[in-house]
Amino acid sequence: MTHSLLLDTNVFSDILRNHHQRCMRLWRELRDGATVLVSPIVYFEMRRGLLKRDAQRLMQAFDEMVDRHLWIDVSRGDWESAAVLWARTQSRGRPIEDSDLLIAAQANRRSAIVITDNLRHFRDTADRVEAW
Repeated sequence: MTHSLLLDTNVFSDILRNHHQRCMRLWRELRDGATVLVSPIVYFEMRRGLLKRDAQRLMQAFDEMVDRHLWIDVSRGDWESAAVLWARTQSRGRPIEDSDLLIAAQANRRSAIVITDNLRHFRDTADRVEAW
């Protein structure tokens, strides 16, 4: 059975830096048929951080990693879903950053699992979320 994973920025960064446990988990998931989705939101957060640090070696590794996985553009439906999530979290008094709402919306609309270290950012927004 195949499944889709949308890596949050913190997990993507750890894998890029060869965090052993996360790299092994990703390798197992890919071996078992997982598809990694690359969100432009995560791409932006990663790229700006690497540019700020002028991390050329990591930038090259990042580009190679992105090229190996499935890019998903933000669709109008993703924006609409994120707006619904925003209204819901606001009404509950739990505002969430727009970037996390967009990541959750993209994952939800594609039945993907958000992989993150920040479970609290996604517990009220993502349909499926895991911490590695």
